[in-house]
Amino acid sequence: MRGWVALAAAALAVFSSARAEEEFPVPLNADWRAVEIASAPYQIRGDAAPDAALKAGSLIYRGGVELTSPDRAFGGFSGILVSENGARLTAVSDRGQWLEAALDYDAAGRLAGVRDGRMAAITDKDGVVLAGSIADAESLSLSGDGRLFVSFEREHRVDAYRIDENGMIVFDFRFAEFTDDAPPYNDGVESVTVLDDGVLVLSEKPFASGANGYFFDPDGERRPIRFSDKKDYAVTEAARLGDDFYILERAFSKLKGVRARLLRAPLPSADDLTLDAELLTQLSAPYVVDNMEGLDARRGPNGETLLYVMSDDNHSDRQKTILLMFEVAE
Repeated sequence: MRGWVALAAAALAVFSSARAEEEFPVPLNADWRAVEIASAPYQIRGDAAPDAALKAGSLIYRGGVELTSPDRAFGGFSGILVSENGARLTAVSDRGQWLEAALDYDAAGRLAGVRDGRMAAITDKDGVVLAGSIADAESLSLSGDGRLFVSFEREHRVDAYRIDENGMIVFDFRFAEFTDDAPPYNDGVESVTVLDDGVLVLSEKPFASGANGYFFDPDGERRPIRFSDKKDYAVTEAARLGDDFYILERAFSKLKGVRARLLRAPLPSADDLTLDAELLTQLSAPYVVDNMEGLDARRGPNGETLLYVMSDDNHSDRQKTILLMFEVAE
């Protein structure tokens, strides 16, 4: 990690902080505030009961919930982390907000609810609340020393955050920025994943160089990755668990509607940056999903692999915030 801190010191120009903007009225306070969250069982397939044992490809549906809140900043969640024991959720939104909440499960271990939520605004290096285009957080990954790596698009970069002595999540350092190699304005770095020997970023659409992403080693050197098996899908998040690397993609068309798919590849490393992914499932009709953007993975109580997927509702009345859990059928 020390090499990454050194990289931050040698970073290029720091983005200017954007203060309050009227584009979207969010609380301009970086302190945690309690947020009321209502959760209802989600039927991923309309002809099945919420507790039905559904299998989609290589995944078994292990419950899901639709989330609503009266808080005007709730929604737009694009990156998530789930604690190792599955008890806590941390998320970032594309309107520059942190979310923390507790997760509940039923007697069968199925995801059943979200409660005790709290939110806070993401800040810059000076403690100023991010707003507007600079606040578009898309992905979240936890490093071994407890830092939170967050990717942003529109003003494309990866920043690292830490938890201070007061329990607040504060800016730590600029890890990477892509001013000279930026992907399209709103199609940028959708995924950041901290690996054992570096950091991997993947973009929704290619960078100006043509790369789909970059691998950063601890000394700050970056190498391009080309991940070609995308067809009409676009990467929205990735997560690692053990020696496996999971990738979430989404697609939309007027003819086929909203779709999502989950893939698995061997964990990339500095010695092998190949992303040779296998398809685990494609979630399309009769499965009902939304704009799925958040992904994390953990081990269940019996060693099973559990995947959590969350949707970004774009703060639209026509979309939903849903959190789903799947088990990988080995």
